[in-house]
Amino acid sequence: MFNNGKAKIEKTIGGLNVTVPSKKNWFALLFGTAWIGGWFYALRIVSGMLFSSDIDHSGVTGFIAFWFLCWIIGGRAITFILLWGYFRQEKFTTDRSQIVFEKSIFGIGKKNRFGISAIKNFRT
Repeated sequence: MFNNGKAKIEKTIGGLNVTVPSKKNWFALLFGTAWIGGWFYALRIVSGMLFSSDIDHSGVTGFIAFWFLCWIIGGRAITFILLWGYFRQEKFTTDRSQIVFEKSIFGIGKKNRFGISAIKNFRT
């Protein structure tokens, strides 16, 4: 196994495995992490308002419900972006019959498989 600082390169019996972690923008990741903390706090406040039966807010319930839905969608997107930024890996795996390119978070992601005969003009 070789280690060139970022990429992890392993020679196996059948081929080669190269794993490259994501390039990290630490300012954006730390800002996003702090932002998601504020997002969660606001979510708790609004969900308390939306689902409580103590106060009559019939005029704003529709707006709050729409805002709540958009807030959930935005929070899920930012959570995915943060996971992608902190934990993404790109893998390049070869064996005698195929080459696999994989972009994943915790092993879940997109895999592209190519037969050896389909590879032409390969460059790094």
